[in-house]
Amino acid sequence: SSVMNARLVFHLEQLSRLGANRISHKNGTLLQHLEGTWSLLRDWGNPVAVCLAGLYHSVYGTGGFEQQSVPLSDRERIIKLIGTEAEQLVYLFGACDRPLTHPRIGVVQPMLFHDRFTDQDYPLEDNQWRAQCEIMLANEVDLGLHNPAFYRKHLDDYHDLFGRFKPWLSDAAMSAHQLLAERIQ
Repeated sequence: SSVMNARLVFHLEQLSRLGANRISHKNGTLLQHLEGTWSLLRDWGNPVAVCLAGLYHSVYGTGGFEQQSVPLSDRERIIKLIGTEAEQLVYLFGACDRPLTHPRIGVVQPMLFHDRFTDQDYPLEDNQWRAQCEIMLANEVDLGLHNPAFYRKHLDDYHDLFGRFKPWLSDAAMSAHQLLAERIQ
């Protein structure tokens, strides 16, 4: 819809102001990757808050991408742009200690999230796990669409990880992974 497009243009401008158009990434620029992640989440039918979180997913840096566009002391700035719910998901995506958290998903009960910013373990709501798994998959699939060799290299890990994510993933997200995996084999 034109409303959604106008909103996307606004957010892409905000992300450019934060420097995302000048940061190089596996897919050209970080801005292109953020838009690609948003686009997948939207196509998979995710709620607006999850799509927006995908668009801003790396503003605080992530376990795999250390560069922060916005310091954690300035979270209020992102809350004003995308709202509390989406910002909380962005925080969690950036805070996720992947080597500690990912092996627990679908294995350890109760499932605890490890926050690399605070070095603490805590549970998440089901919808937060869902959003984290969905954004993570969109993030990796966007990389794979632009860099098939990278995805192929990690395919065994992805099959394991996304297989364990499955209860928290949309069917559309799971299909996107499977289609990409078949295409690059």
